[in-house]
Amino acid sequence: MTSLPRPTTRRSLSRWIHLVAGALIGTFIYAPAHVGEPLRLLLQTVVIPAIVITGIYLWKRAAIHRRLRALRRRARD
Repeated sequence: MTSLPRPTTRRSLSRWIHLVAGALIGTFIYAPAHVGEPLRLLLQTVVIPAIVITGIYLWKRAAIHRRLRALRRRARD
């Protein structure tokens, strides 16, 4: 069985992903038009979904973990 990283490591990783993705969006907004075109597809398919997922995780982490624990308990019973 694979061991999961500690909660502090997961939280830190999630924060870094969120910050890097936000920096990419900032770069896209302030980049000249000819430079920004190749970034558009990357932003639409990878960066924006990553920001949404990590943002929700950072915001609702406790509720997500409570729900997962309840589902695991229900699966065992």
